[in-house]
Amino acid sequence: NVAVQCTDEQNASSTAVTADIVIVPVNDAPQLDLDSSDPSSEDYSITATEHTPVVIVSASDLSLTDVDSTHALRCQARITNDADGTDESISVTASLPPGMSQSYTASSHTLTLSAPAGTVTMAQFEQVLQSLTYLNDAENPSEFVREVDIFCFDDSNSDTHQSNTATAFVEVIGEDDAPQFNNGGFSTTFIEDEGPVIISSPTFDITDEDSNIASCVVTLTNPLDGSAETLSGNSAGTTLSVTSTATQLTISGDQPDSAYTQVLNTVTYNNVDQDPDNSASRTITWVCTDVTDLTASTTSTITVIPVNDRPIVDSNGAQEGINNEVTFVEGTPVRITTPDATLSDIDDSNFVSCTATLEFGTTGGTETLSTSNQGGLLSVSFDDSTNVLSIDAASTSEPISVFVSALREIEYNYDSENPSTTDRQVSIICTDESGSVTADSLESIVVINIEPVNTPPVVDLNADTTPGSLDFTATPGWTEGNGPVVIVDPQTTVSDVDDTRIEFCTAQIISPSSGDSDEILSVTIAGTTASSSY
Repeated sequence: NVAVQCTDEQNASSTAVTADIVIVPVNDAPQLDLDSSDPSSEDYSITATEHTPVVIVSASDLSLTDVDSTHALRCQARITNDADGTDESISVTASLPPGMSQSYTASSHTLTLSAPAGTVTMAQFEQVLQSLTYLNDAENPSEFVREVDIFCFDDSNSDTHQSNTATAFVEVIGEDDAPQFNNGGFSTTFIEDEGPVIISSPTFDITDEDSNIASCVVTLTNPLDGSAETLSGNSAGTTLSVTSTATQLTISGDQPDSAYTQVLNTVTYNNVDQDPDNSASRTITWVCTDVTDLTASTTSTITVIPVNDRPIVDSNGAQEGINNEVTFVEGTPVRITTPDATLSDIDDSNFVSCTATLEFGTTGGTETLSTSNQGGLLSVSFDDSTNVLSIDAASTSEPISVFVSALREIEYNYDSENPSTTDRQVSIICTDESGSVTADSLESIVVINIEPVNTPPVVDLNADTTPGSLDFTATPGWTEGNGPVVIVDPQTTVSDVDDTRIEFCTAQIISPSSGDSDEILSVTIAGTTASSSY
């Protein structure tokens, strides 16, 4: 209260009276300053680069004060002009004091820090707000200033408990992003002779959010089979250029990542070596560079699987093809291969066996195939029931040269005085030491023409009465005056193994009496169509 008393000029004083004043307090709002070191403004400005979190207030000079409250109830920060959706966000990185909680609503980009009344001080809220951070994770962010409005409430629960709104101005700056491979690290298998293989996954691609690609280089880093290994690609449907060496493919042109993805997905690996080296997997490196000179890389791995190549039997040597044709002349065995016949194998140097099978011939041993056992290095046998000549290594396997010598010495024989003239055929196959199911060679076929030799008829005058002789001695012989005498045995035979008809026969007195024309030979031909003359 206030006492009031007045005094006149005569120095007389009035009676003292009192006035009572009732003081009604009004809550003062909190004061928020994002940078108290700058007295000209409560706001704060900073630059943020994509993918890099940045504190958007003064980490040391943000202040939150209240002249009549020691505790805060809530603080809120919100991006008011976002442009990159959920790729941009705000958060606090400081540890929260007991009683404080935070929540973030991505759709509105609103961060809320809250605490029950009387539990968290202004100073504690201030400390947490000093770590307020902005992050933009867009690969190609919208480049303009974001505004983040921040305000707090004290715990007075009055109409004036909200602070001023301070704004953090965040200038967002994008950076050139390097290209990026997606679904790289592909592994595949190449099988010999099955053709080129794609060396990327079906979902493999290259992306660059903010630049075109300038070039990509695909390199085979370890070509164990030299120039037999190649990379290739197809740029059809694009304007890209593809150039290649045996082990490197260069794709170039200022084009979007989609064009490069199209071409990269056509890249294939091939290996035409017939005995490919499988001691190590092949490694393919992919390196793409965008127009800002930033790069991306990945690798592919190729497992090379050799396939056993079939041996080749060439029964005619230097002549065209691998087959041969010979002529068997009755009575004379013939070699069925040429002296320069060969046996070759790209990926094996030793063999375990060869077989020569006679077809269209007779069985039982009349027709045979034979060869040398090469000094015991080979085991050779002929099965006359199947007409198969087997040539096997006496040990586990023998060098090709041993089998080549045996093949060059294979002989065919037909032990018959009246051979069939049907062409015979001999198929020759060999097996290498690989043991795989493809070890049998392609057949080499030898055609044998049969040329019979006419066998003379046999006249047997004694009808086997004198073993070992075909001659006949007439006994007692001819006696003058007794008439003609038969000079052959009654069982005399005329035979021919390769003819059934006789053209003529002659009988001649080889020691006649000199000048004696009275010696006569005659024959009875009654009942035949033959004729005779003397």
